[in-house]
Amino acid sequence: NGSDEMRQRWIPALADGQYACAMGLTEPDHGSDLPNLRTKARPATEEEKKKYAEFAGEDSDSLYMLEGAKRFISQGCGTGDKPALLLLLARTGGPDSGARGLSFFLVNSDYAKVAGIEKKMGMHASPTCEIVLEDTPGLLVGQTGMGLVRYTMGMLNGARMGITQQSVGLSTAAYEEARKYASERVQFGRTLDHIPAVSSMLEDMQSRIQAMRCLQFEGARAMDLYYWRGEHLKRQGATDKDVKSDTIIKYWEKLAGILTPISKFYCSESCIEIVGQAVQIHGGAGFTDDYDVSRLYRDSRIVTIYDGTSQIQVNAAIGGVVTGMGPQGFLREYLDCEWDHFDSSETRILDEMRDTFEQCIHRYKELLSEEREKVASLIVEGAARLLCSMLYYRSTLKLEGDVRKNRLALCQRYHLDCIAFLAGVEKRLTMQTVNA
Repeated sequence: NGSDEMRQRWIPALADGQYACAMGLTEPDHGSDLPNLRTKARPATEEEKKKYAEFAGEDSDSLYMLEGAKRFISQGCGTGDKPALLLLLARTGGPDSGARGLSFFLVNSDYAKVAGIEKKMGMHASPTCEIVLEDTPGLLVGQTGMGLVRYTMGMLNGARMGITQQSVGLSTAAYEEARKYASERVQFGRTLDHIPAVSSMLEDMQSRIQAMRCLQFEGARAMDLYYWRGEHLKRQGATDKDVKSDTIIKYWEKLAGILTPISKFYCSESCIEIVGQAVQIHGGAGFTDDYDVSRLYRDSRIVTIYDGTSQIQVNAAIGGVVTGMGPQGFLREYLDCEWDHFDSSETRILDEMRDTFEQCIHRYKELLSEEREKVASLIVEGAARLLCSMLYYRSTLKLEGDVRKNRLALCQRYHLDCIAFLAGVEKRLTMQTVNA
């Protein structure tokens, strides 16, 4: 979204490792409440343009001066002797201009002040800073007023898929640590992995991680399908209007718009549960620093918080889930298309799961607005579990022999867990509807 000169100048420098990259959204008084950010930006004077000519380059007309503070900025101070390039939001409109008054800026951390490094529970390899901006130069990226509504949301989609991948990775590492410990630790004359209560936990962890990975891949696939098709059409000479009106791009962009928050929500919440189970399998040893699982536990706690809390992900997903499951909804179309490739003799539980989810949506619509907000997370988790279950089964279709048999067994284990969850949600919503 920046100028050609900006892209040619800064992207190679980032790729070459000359700078760390940081995202500057959160402020001391505003975290999730981005439309009300207070950091201000004003056009630079001619004197300021001369002063910062080296930084601005050919983009001197895009030079602004920023005033404010940003908090919880990962790598905002740079790494080692390398400064950071901060992509941050600042207000170019009036105090009451809301989301449309925010613009996007590129800032070199050498011109900002680092007020301090946060002392965190985990993620100690990543410095998290408070950045103070006092007439700090910044280059406008794209159009004024589009910082939050267009550029930041696009950036956050990628960041949220990154947290999804981080959640899957942390869960996998925790599972491997737990599996190794359980195979070595002897209690009651046998290793822990031969005790049914522990082996069941390990199987639950394994099946859920595989389901999470399926959802992660599909979310990334949806983003790739709309983004790279757009780039391909542009290379063929299509205009921006042509790209925006392309039906395939519109379909996958809509799907990515709900898969992204659903993936971040479900995988990050699952991650905390799975890493907690890994600590439990270690017993008292897991509560010490003698094993890596304690570090994984501390590191994992952030995944439901940064780049949008789980509650923010629910708000972002719920509308698309409910409308998408309408008679002509895009989510229904997507599910129908996938279901056409399935063997009905193997999908009895999956079919029942989808029917139950349909009932959950129906009951949800019958609730009053205030009551809907209280149970929206259940609907979004239900959608996540249905998608995971469908994608999990799809992943078995190209496998053969014992490999498919073993994966299908784990898949069906996950399906049973999900149908129990959805049945409970449907029962709760039915009772709330009756008592309303």
